[in-house]
Amino acid sequence: MGRSGFGAGLQRRAAESPFGKLTQAGRDWANGTLFNTRPDDDATEAAFWGINPALLTATETKGIWESNVPAVHAFLTIDSQFRMTALARGGVLVHGLDYNGARAGLEMAGVAVTPDLWSDIQMIEAGAVGELNRGRMQ
Repeated sequence: MGRSGFGAGLQRRAAESPFGKLTQAGRDWANGTLFNTRPDDDATEAAFWGINPALLTATETKGIWESNVPAVHAFLTIDSQFRMTALARGGVLVHGLDYNGARAGLEMAGVAVTPDLWSDIQMIEAGAVGELNRGRMQ
């Protein structure tokens, strides 16, 4: 889940995006698919299911919208700053970003954090926490 290769082959959209796309970026980061951007993924999946790839529309593509790229870059700058608790039965419970550590990391990286950017980072955080904790709180 490192930062290398970010942007290489990522499909981006210029349109404004709903917060759901940011939350999905967090889930994708958590499950290791954020950088799964082989250009043939959609065509390969379509062929597997017997779907004509020409029928795929822009709403069915994967990737990060252009308007979300700054938030994803900022999140990847601080993606090691999560607070976690060891669980007695094994594993960990992820609480979220350590905001003091996140602030320090963003400042040291020279990222100017606006209220809108911070809100976007928190949406990615929410998706990541949900994915990382899936099945642990049942």
